[in-house]
Amino acid sequence: MIRRNQKRLAIRSYVKSLGPQLRKRYGASRYYTPEQVKATVREYHLNSNWLSYALCMYCDYDSFIQYHFDIGETCDYGAMQSEIAGQFSRNHASFNKGNASMVNGDVTSYGYGWVAGGFSGSDCGGGFDSGGSCDGGGGY
Repeated sequence: MIRRNQKRLAIRSYVKSLGPQLRKRYGASRYYTPEQVKATVREYHLNSNWLSYALCMYCDYDSFIQYHFDIGETCDYGAMQSEIAGQFSRNHASFNKGNASMVNGDVTSYGYGWVAGGFSGSDCGGGFDSGGSCDGGGGY
């Protein structure tokens, strides 16, 4: 229960703080690199234990997969996208999982995934370079 709440709060912080900070630091972009996401999470002292969710929200699929391959993790991008969408769709009746994003609090259709800078799905979150599986707990 505590772990689930920690994950939920971390994802919320990625939605409300990380997206706008990425946009501020690197300009508006549909996707950011894993290095940009990690650096921004560090700089703004966001919870790094669920970093894979931040990567899922703000990196393209190929970068997400390559990052996890390089550190020896396996994460399900689609399941994570669905989980994040499920967490935020309760408050937004028009939210369409898998083909929607939220920009400045407004739900907008925008292909697959999330638009960085807005509100941007499973059980992944190994932290910075933690290795192993995507089950949370890593850190820097």
